Amino acid sequence: MRAWRREKLLIVFKRELWTTLTRPGFIISTLALPLLPLLLIILTTLTDPEQILAGERPATVALVDESGSLDLAILEEHPSWLPERDRYVPYPSRSSALEALLGNEITGVVIIPRSFLEVGRLESYRLREGLTGGFVRPFGGQLAFVLRMTLIHGRVDEVVFERLVSGIEREEIVLDETGAEVAEETVAEDIRRFLVPVIAAVFLAVAIFAGAGYLLLGMSDEKENRVMELLLASLTPEELLGGKLFGIGTAGLIQFSIWVLVVAVPAVAFLPGLGIRGEQVVWATGFFLAGYLFFGALMLGIGAITDTARHAQQLSGIFTMLAMAPFLFNFFILQAPDGALSRILTFVPFTSPMTAMLRMAVEPPGSLELGIALLLLFVSGLLALLAASRLFRATGLLYGKRATPAEVWRWLVRAH
Repeated sequence: MRAWRREKLLIVFKRELWTTLTRPGFIISTLALPLLPLLLIILTTLTDPEQILAGERPATVALVDESGSLDLAILEEHPSWLPERDRYVPYPSRSSALEALLGNEITGVVIIPRSFLEVGRLESYRLREGLTGGFVRPFGGQLAFVLRMTLIHGRVDEVVFERLVSGIEREEIVLDETGAEVAEETVAEDIRRFLVPVIAAVFLAVAIFAGAGYLLLGMSDEKENRVMELLLASLTPEELLGGKLFGIGTAGLIQFSIWVLVVAVPAVAFLPGLGIRGEQVVWATGFFLAGYLFFGALMLGIGAITDTARHAQQLSGIFTMLAMAPFLFNFFILQAPDGALSRILTFVPFTSPMTAMLRMAVEPPGSLELGIALLLLFVSGLLALLAASRLFRATGLLYGKRATPAEVWRWLVRAH
Protein backbone atom coordinates (compact mmCIF):
# COMPACT_ATOMS: atom_id res chain seq x y z
CA MET A 1 0.00 0.00 0.00
CA ARG A 2 1.46 3.34 -1.00
CA ALA A 3 2.28 6.08 1.50
CA TRP A 4 -0.46 8.52 2.45
CA ARG A 5 0.01 12.28 2.30
CA ARG A 6 -1.33 13.49 5.61
CA GLU A 7 -2.86 16.73 4.35
CA LYS A 8 -4.73 14.95 1.51
CA LEU A 9 -5.93 12.25 3.84
CA LEU A 10 -7.14 14.86 6.31
CA ILE A 11 -9.16 16.69 3.63
CA VAL A 12 -11.04 13.51 2.67
CA PHE A 13 -11.43 12.58 6.33
CA LYS A 14 -13.07 15.90 7.24
CA ARG A 15 -15.35 15.85 4.23
CA GLU A 16 -16.62 12.33 4.89
CA LEU A 17 -17.01 12.95 8.62
CA TRP A 18 -19.05 16.13 8.16
CA THR A 19 -21.15 14.65 5.35
CA THR A 20 -22.04 11.63 7.47
CA LEU A 21 -22.74 13.57 10.67
CA THR A 22 -25.16 15.87 8.87
CA ARG A 23 -27.12 13.14 7.09
CA PRO A 24 -30.77 13.18 8.32
CA GLY A 25 -30.80 9.39 8.50
CA PHE A 26 -27.69 9.35 10.66
CA ILE A 27 -29.10 11.94 13.05
CA ILE A 28 -32.48 10.21 13.35
CA SER A 29 -30.98 6.77 13.97
CA THR A 30 -28.52 8.15 16.52
CA LEU A 31 -31.24 9.82 18.56
CA ALA A 32 -34.17 7.45 18.05
CA LEU A 33 -32.66 3.96 18.16
CA PRO A 34 -31.77 4.01 21.91
CA LEU A 35 -35.46 4.54 22.75
CA LEU A 36 -36.34 0.92 21.98
CA PRO A 37 -33.89 -0.78 24.37
CA LEU A 38 -34.63 1.84 27.03
CA LEU A 39 -38.32 0.99 26.76
CA LEU A 40 -37.59 -2.74 26.93
CA ILE A 41 -35.29 -2.26 29.93
CA ILE A 42 -37.95 -0.27 31.77
CA LEU A 43 -40.66 -2.83 30.99
CA THR A 44 -38.62 -5.84 32.08
CA THR A 45 -37.32 -4.10 35.20
CA LEU A 46 -40.40 -2.34 36.58
CA THR A 47 -43.20 -4.67 35.48
CA ASP A 48 -44.10 -8.32 35.80
CA PRO A 49 -42.45 -10.10 32.85
CA GLU A 50 -44.99 -12.93 33.01
CA GLN A 51 -47.74 -10.47 32.17
CA ILE A 52 -45.69 -9.08 29.32
CA LEU A 53 -45.24 -12.57 27.91
CA ALA A 54 -48.89 -13.38 28.35
CA GLY A 55 -50.07 -10.36 26.41
CA GLU A 56 -53.62 -11.24 27.47
CA ARG A 57 -56.51 -9.41 29.00
CA PRO A 58 -58.60 -10.83 31.89
CA ALA A 59 -61.47 -13.16 31.02
CA THR A 60 -65.05 -13.40 32.24
CA VAL A 61 -66.19 -17.00 31.78
CA ALA A 62 -69.70 -18.41 32.00
CA LEU A 63 -69.88 -21.93 33.44
CA VAL A 64 -72.90 -24.09 32.64
CA ASP A 65 -72.98 -27.40 34.51
CA GLU A 66 -75.27 -29.79 32.70
CA SER A 67 -73.74 -32.77 34.52
CA GLY A 68 -74.76 -31.63 38.01
CA SER A 69 -71.35 -32.72 39.31
CA LEU A 70 -69.91 -29.30 40.18
CA ASP A 71 -70.65 -27.11 43.17
CA LEU A 72 -70.78 -23.79 41.32
CA ALA A 73 -72.26 -22.01 44.33
CA ILE A 74 -68.74 -21.84 45.77
CA LEU A 75 -67.84 -19.29 43.08
CA GLU A 76 -70.12 -16.74 44.75
CA GLU A 77 -69.69 -17.87 48.36
CA HIS A 78 -65.87 -17.77 48.38
CA PRO A 79 -64.64 -15.20 45.82
CA SER A 80 -61.23 -15.04 47.55
CA TRP A 81 -60.50 -18.56 46.33
CA LEU A 82 -60.79 -17.48 42.71
CA PRO A 83 -57.97 -16.18 40.48
CA GLU A 84 -57.44 -12.42 40.66
CA ARG A 85 -57.42 -11.73 36.92
CA ASP A 86 -60.34 -13.85 35.73
CA ARG A 87 -64.02 -14.11 36.72
CA TYR A 88 -66.07 -17.30 36.57
CA VAL A 89 -69.83 -16.87 36.67
CA PRO A 90 -72.43 -19.69 36.96
CA TYR A 91 -75.16 -19.57 34.30
CA PRO A 92 -78.37 -21.60 34.53
CA SER A 93 -78.50 -22.72 30.91
CA ARG A 94 -76.59 -23.00 27.69
CA SER A 95 -78.90 -20.56 25.90
CA SER A 96 -78.52 -17.79 28.52
CA ALA A 97 -74.74 -18.12 28.49
CA LEU A 98 -74.52 -17.96 24.70
CA GLU A 99 -76.84 -14.95 24.67
CA ALA A 100 -74.50 -13.17 27.10
CA LEU A 101 -71.54 -14.08 24.92
CA LEU A 102 -73.17 -12.67 21.79
CA GLY A 103 -74.00 -9.52 23.72
CA ASN A 104 -70.28 -9.08 24.65
CA GLU A 105 -71.07 -9.40 28.35
CA ILE A 106 -68.54 -12.22 28.75
CA THR A 107 -65.49 -13.44 26.84
CA GLY A 108 -66.19 -17.17 26.83
CA VAL A 109 -68.62 -19.95 27.68
CA VAL A 110 -67.69 -23.36 29.08
CA ILE A 111 -70.29 -26.11 29.04
CA ILE A 112 -69.85 -29.13 31.35
CA PRO A 113 -71.93 -31.78 29.54
CA ARG A 114 -73.74 -34.66 31.20
CA SER A 115 -71.00 -37.10 30.19
CA PHE A 116 -68.21 -35.00 31.73
CA LEU A 117 -67.29 -37.44 34.53
CA GLU A 118 -67.20 -40.39 32.13
CA VAL A 119 -65.28 -38.86 29.19
CA GLY A 120 -63.73 -35.68 30.68
CA ARG A 121 -64.65 -33.52 27.68
CA LEU A 122 -65.86 -29.91 27.78
CA GLU A 123 -67.49 -27.62 25.25
CA SER A 124 -66.30 -24.05 24.90
CA TYR A 125 -67.48 -21.05 22.89
CA ARG A 126 -65.92 -17.72 22.06
CA LEU A 127 -66.43 -14.95 19.54
CA ARG A 128 -64.22 -14.70 16.47
CA GLU A 129 -62.00 -11.64 16.91
CA GLY A 130 -59.57 -11.87 13.98
CA LEU A 131 -55.94 -11.21 14.85
CA THR A 132 -56.79 -10.00 18.35
CA GLY A 133 -58.32 -13.36 19.21
CA GLY A 134 -54.84 -14.72 19.86
CA PHE A 135 -54.35 -12.20 22.66
CA VAL A 136 -57.53 -13.03 24.59
CA ARG A 137 -58.02 -15.76 27.18
CA PRO A 138 -61.67 -16.57 26.49
CA PHE A 139 -61.72 -19.36 29.06
CA GLY A 140 -59.39 -17.96 31.69
CA GLY A 141 -55.90 -19.01 32.66
CA GLN A 142 -57.10 -20.93 35.75
CA LEU A 143 -60.01 -22.88 34.28
CA ALA A 144 -58.64 -26.29 35.25
CA PHE A 145 -58.12 -25.12 38.84
CA VAL A 146 -61.66 -23.75 39.08
CA LEU A 147 -63.16 -26.97 37.72
CA ARG A 148 -61.20 -29.11 40.19
CA MET A 149 -62.17 -26.82 43.06
CA THR A 150 -65.89 -26.94 42.27
CA LEU A 151 -65.74 -30.68 41.65
CA ILE A 152 -64.23 -31.71 45.00
CA HIS A 153 -66.03 -29.17 47.20
CA GLY A 154 -68.31 -30.99 49.60
CA ARG A 155 -66.75 -34.36 48.77
CA VAL A 156 -63.66 -34.08 50.97
CA ASP A 157 -63.04 -32.80 54.48
CA GLU A 158 -63.19 -28.98 54.69
CA VAL A 159 -59.63 -28.74 56.10
CA VAL A 160 -58.30 -30.87 53.26
CA PHE A 161 -60.27 -28.82 50.77
CA GLU A 162 -58.84 -25.51 52.02
CA ARG A 163 -55.35 -26.94 51.93
CA LEU A 164 -55.82 -28.03 48.32
CA VAL A 165 -57.27 -24.66 47.35
CA SER A 166 -54.53 -22.64 49.03
CA GLY A 167 -51.92 -24.66 47.19
CA ILE A 168 -49.13 -27.02 48.12
CA GLU A 169 -46.00 -25.40 49.48
CA ARG A 170 -42.74 -26.53 48.01
CA GLU A 171 -39.08 -25.69 48.26
CA GLU A 172 -37.28 -25.83 44.94
CA ILE A 173 -33.54 -26.24 45.04
CA VAL A 174 -31.48 -25.61 41.90
CA LEU A 175 -28.10 -27.29 41.46
CA ASP A 176 -25.23 -26.52 39.11
CA GLU A 177 -23.06 -29.07 37.31
CA THR A 178 -21.01 -29.72 40.47
CA GLY A 179 -24.06 -30.35 42.66
CA ALA A 180 -23.78 -27.04 44.54
CA GLU A 181 -26.92 -25.03 45.24
CA VAL A 182 -27.43 -21.91 43.14
CA ALA A 183 -30.03 -19.16 43.20
CA GLU A 184 -33.18 -20.01 41.26
CA GLU A 185 -33.56 -17.96 38.12
CA THR A 186 -36.83 -16.15 37.76
CA VAL A 187 -38.77 -15.57 34.58
CA ALA A 188 -37.68 -11.93 34.67
CA GLU A 189 -34.02 -12.95 34.79
CA ASP A 190 -34.49 -15.31 31.86
CA ILE A 191 -36.09 -12.54 29.80
CA ARG A 192 -33.36 -10.05 30.64
CA ARG A 193 -30.67 -12.61 29.93
CA PHE A 194 -32.16 -13.04 26.47
CA LEU A 195 -32.87 -9.36 25.77
CA VAL A 196 -29.50 -7.95 26.77
CA PRO A 197 -27.33 -10.02 24.37
CA VAL A 198 -29.76 -9.65 21.49
CA ILE A 199 -30.03 -5.86 21.95
CA ALA A 200 -26.24 -5.55 22.26
CA ALA A 201 -25.70 -7.60 19.10
CA VAL A 202 -28.35 -5.62 17.20
CA PHE A 203 -26.78 -2.31 18.21
CA LEU A 204 -23.35 -3.54 17.17
CA ALA A 205 -24.67 -4.77 13.82
CA VAL A 206 -26.50 -1.51 13.13
CA ALA A 207 -23.44 0.56 14.03
CA ILE A 208 -21.09 -1.49 11.84
CA PHE A 209 -23.33 -1.79 8.79
CA ALA A 210 -24.57 1.79 8.92
CA GLY A 211 -21.01 3.01 8.52
CA ALA A 212 -20.16 0.36 5.95
CA GLY A 213 -23.33 1.21 4.06
CA TYR A 214 -22.41 4.89 3.90
CA LEU A 215 -19.02 3.89 2.49
CA LEU A 216 -20.61 1.75 -0.19
CA LEU A 217 -23.22 4.36 -1.07
CA GLY A 218 -20.63 7.15 -1.33
CA MET A 219 -18.30 5.10 -3.48
CA SER A 220 -21.05 3.99 -5.85
CA ASP A 221 -22.54 7.47 -6.22
CA GLU A 222 -19.18 9.10 -6.93
CA LYS A 223 -18.36 6.45 -9.47
CA GLU A 224 -21.74 6.71 -11.22
CA ASN A 225 -21.60 10.52 -11.32
CA ARG A 226 -18.00 10.56 -12.60
CA VAL A 227 -16.88 12.48 -9.52
CA MET A 228 -14.27 9.79 -9.00
CA GLU A 229 -12.31 11.06 -12.00
CA LEU A 230 -11.91 14.48 -10.41
CA LEU A 231 -10.94 13.04 -7.04
CA LEU A 232 -8.30 10.73 -8.47
CA ALA A 233 -6.75 13.66 -10.32
CA SER A 234 -5.36 14.96 -7.02
CA LEU A 235 -5.55 11.93 -4.71
CA THR A 236 -4.04 8.48 -4.70
CA PRO A 237 -6.46 5.56 -4.32
CA GLU A 238 -5.02 4.89 -0.86
CA GLU A 239 -5.62 8.46 0.29
CA LEU A 240 -9.19 8.43 -1.00
CA LEU A 241 -10.05 5.05 0.51
CA GLY A 242 -8.27 5.77 3.79
CA GLY A 243 -9.92 9.16 4.23
CA LYS A 244 -13.35 7.70 3.53
CA LEU A 245 -12.80 4.75 5.86
CA PHE A 246 -11.51 6.83 8.78
CA GLY A 247 -14.00 9.68 8.28
CA ILE A 248 -17.13 7.54 8.20
CA GLY A 249 -15.65 5.23 10.84
CA THR A 250 -15.20 8.19 13.19
CA ALA A 251 -18.84 9.16 12.62
CA GLY A 252 -19.86 5.59 13.43
CA LEU A 253 -17.73 5.63 16.58
CA ILE A 254 -19.42 8.86 17.67
CA GLN A 255 -22.82 7.26 17.08
CA PHE A 256 -21.82 4.10 18.95
CA SER A 257 -20.43 6.17 21.85
CA ILE A 258 -23.70 8.09 22.15
CA TRP A 259 -25.62 4.81 22.34
CA VAL A 260 -23.24 3.51 25.01
CA LEU A 261 -23.61 6.70 27.08
CA VAL A 262 -27.40 6.76 26.71
CA VAL A 263 -28.13 3.06 27.20
CA ALA A 264 -25.22 0.98 28.50
CA VAL A 265 -23.72 3.34 31.10
CA PRO A 266 -27.07 4.05 32.89
CA ALA A 267 -27.91 0.34 32.73
CA VAL A 268 -24.61 -0.63 34.36
CA ALA A 269 -24.96 2.07 37.03
CA PHE A 270 -28.65 1.91 37.91
CA LEU A 271 -29.95 -1.47 36.72
CA PRO A 272 -27.51 -4.11 37.97
CA GLY A 273 -30.22 -6.75 37.60
CA LEU A 274 -29.79 -6.65 33.84
CA GLY A 275 -26.36 -8.18 34.18
CA ILE A 276 -24.57 -5.66 31.94
CA ARG A 277 -20.91 -5.42 32.87
CA GLY A 278 -18.33 -2.77 32.14
CA GLU A 279 -16.06 -5.19 30.28
CA GLN A 280 -18.88 -5.92 27.86
CA VAL A 281 -18.87 -2.27 26.82
CA VAL A 282 -15.09 -2.32 26.38
CA TRP A 283 -15.11 -5.47 24.27
CA ALA A 284 -18.11 -4.19 22.28
CA THR A 285 -16.13 -1.05 21.39
CA GLY A 286 -13.18 -3.15 20.26
CA PHE A 287 -15.35 -5.41 18.11
CA PHE A 288 -17.07 -2.38 16.64
CA LEU A 289 -13.76 -0.84 15.51
CA ALA A 290 -12.38 -4.09 14.11
CA GLY A 291 -15.74 -5.09 12.62
CA TYR A 292 -16.14 -1.73 10.93
CA LEU A 293 -12.62 -1.97 9.49
CA PHE A 294 -13.38 -5.43 8.09
CA PHE A 295 -16.86 -4.82 6.68
CA GLY A 296 -16.03 -1.27 5.63
CA ALA A 297 -13.06 -2.53 3.61
CA LEU A 298 -15.28 -5.18 2.03
CA MET A 299 -17.77 -2.51 1.02
CA LEU A 300 -15.00 -0.41 -0.48
CA GLY A 301 -13.91 -3.42 -2.51
CA ILE A 302 -17.47 -4.00 -3.70
CA GLY A 303 -17.77 -0.34 -4.63
CA ALA A 304 -14.58 -0.63 -6.67
CA ILE A 305 -15.71 -3.56 -8.84
CA THR A 306 -19.37 -2.57 -9.38
CA ASP A 307 -20.68 -0.14 -11.96
CA THR A 308 -23.92 1.02 -10.24
CA ALA A 309 -25.20 1.56 -6.71
CA ARG A 310 -27.88 -1.07 -7.25
CA HIS A 311 -25.35 -3.70 -8.28
CA ALA A 312 -23.19 -2.81 -5.27
CA GLN A 313 -26.10 -3.20 -2.86
CA GLN A 314 -26.93 -6.60 -4.33
CA LEU A 315 -23.40 -7.86 -3.74
CA SER A 316 -23.17 -6.34 -0.28
CA GLY A 317 -26.31 -8.25 0.73
CA ILE A 318 -24.30 -11.46 0.60
CA PHE A 319 -21.89 -10.24 3.28
CA THR A 320 -24.73 -8.79 5.33
CA MET A 321 -26.48 -12.17 5.38
CA LEU A 322 -23.28 -13.86 6.50
CA ALA A 323 -22.86 -11.33 9.31
CA MET A 324 -26.46 -11.89 10.46
CA ALA A 325 -25.99 -15.66 10.70
CA PRO A 326 -25.51 -15.55 14.52
CA PHE A 327 -29.07 -14.25 14.86
CA LEU A 328 -30.32 -17.34 13.02
CA PHE A 329 -28.42 -19.55 15.47
CA ASN A 330 -28.99 -17.35 18.55
CA PHE A 331 -30.94 -20.11 20.33
CA PHE A 332 -27.99 -22.51 20.07
CA ILE A 333 -25.50 -19.80 21.00
CA LEU A 334 -27.47 -18.70 24.08
CA GLN A 335 -28.12 -22.29 25.17
CA ALA A 336 -24.51 -23.43 24.65
CA PRO A 337 -22.23 -20.36 24.63
CA ASP A 338 -19.16 -22.58 24.98
CA GLY A 339 -20.27 -25.10 22.37
CA ALA A 340 -18.45 -25.89 19.16
CA LEU A 341 -20.79 -23.81 17.00
CA SER A 342 -20.44 -20.76 19.24
CA ARG A 343 -16.66 -20.98 19.22
CA ILE A 344 -16.42 -21.44 15.46
CA LEU A 345 -18.67 -18.44 14.77
CA THR A 346 -16.59 -16.37 17.22
CA PHE A 347 -13.41 -16.89 15.20
CA VAL A 348 -14.93 -16.44 11.74
CA PRO A 349 -14.51 -12.73 10.82
CA PHE A 350 -17.93 -12.45 9.18
CA THR A 351 -19.78 -13.63 12.30
CA SER A 352 -17.29 -12.70 15.01
CA PRO A 353 -18.70 -9.35 16.31
CA MET A 354 -22.31 -10.45 16.76
CA THR A 355 -21.44 -13.89 18.15
CA ALA A 356 -19.07 -12.38 20.70
CA MET A 357 -21.80 -10.04 21.97
CA LEU A 358 -24.32 -12.87 22.28
CA ARG A 359 -21.88 -15.07 24.17
CA MET A 360 -20.59 -12.36 26.49
CA ALA A 361 -24.02 -11.56 27.90
CA VAL A 362 -24.73 -15.21 28.76
CA GLU A 363 -21.42 -16.77 29.72
CA PRO A 364 -18.43 -14.57 28.83
CA PRO A 365 -15.62 -16.37 27.00
CA GLY A 366 -12.13 -16.05 28.38
CA SER A 367 -10.15 -12.91 27.65
CA LEU A 368 -7.66 -14.95 25.61
CA GLU A 369 -10.41 -16.32 23.37
CA LEU A 370 -11.94 -12.88 22.85
CA GLY A 371 -8.51 -11.37 22.25
CA ILE A 372 -7.66 -13.93 19.56
CA ALA A 373 -11.04 -13.41 17.89
CA LEU A 374 -10.56 -9.64 17.94
CA LEU A 375 -7.03 -9.95 16.53
CA LEU A 376 -8.23 -12.22 13.72
CA LEU A 377 -10.98 -9.75 12.89
CA PHE A 378 -8.55 -6.81 12.87
CA VAL A 379 -5.99 -8.62 10.69
CA SER A 380 -8.79 -9.67 8.33
CA GLY A 381 -9.81 -6.02 8.12
CA LEU A 382 -6.30 -4.96 7.15
CA LEU A 383 -6.14 -7.67 4.49
CA ALA A 384 -9.55 -6.64 3.19
CA LEU A 385 -8.41 -3.02 3.02
CA LEU A 386 -5.30 -4.07 1.10
CA ALA A 387 -7.47 -6.04 -1.32
CA ALA A 388 -9.88 -3.10 -1.71
CA SER A 389 -6.97 -0.79 -2.48
CA ARG A 390 -5.67 -3.15 -5.17
CA LEU A 391 -9.12 -3.45 -6.74
CA PHE A 392 -9.60 0.30 -6.68
CA ARG A 393 -6.26 0.97 -8.38
CA ALA A 394 -7.21 -1.50 -11.10
CA THR A 395 -10.83 -0.37 -11.58
CA GLY A 396 -11.06 3.21 -10.29
CA LEU A 397 -11.81 4.65 -13.71
CA LEU A 398 -13.58 1.61 -15.16
CA TYR A 399 -17.19 2.44 -16.11
CA GLY A 400 -20.07 0.58 -17.72
CA LYS A 401 -18.64 -2.90 -17.17
CA ARG A 402 -19.32 -5.51 -14.53
CA ALA A 403 -16.29 -7.40 -13.35
CA THR A 404 -16.28 -11.20 -13.54
CA PRO A 405 -14.90 -13.33 -10.67
CA ALA A 406 -11.89 -14.23 -12.83
CA GLU A 407 -11.12 -10.56 -13.46
CA VAL A 408 -11.44 -9.72 -9.77
CA TRP A 409 -8.99 -12.48 -8.90
CA ARG A 410 -6.55 -11.30 -11.54
CA TRP A 411 -6.72 -7.72 -10.24
CA LEU A 412 -6.13 -8.88 -6.68
CA VAL A 413 -3.09 -10.93 -7.67
CA ARG A 414 -1.48 -8.60 -10.21
CA ALA A 415 -2.32 -5.08 -8.97
CA HIS A 416 0.56 -3.21 -7.37
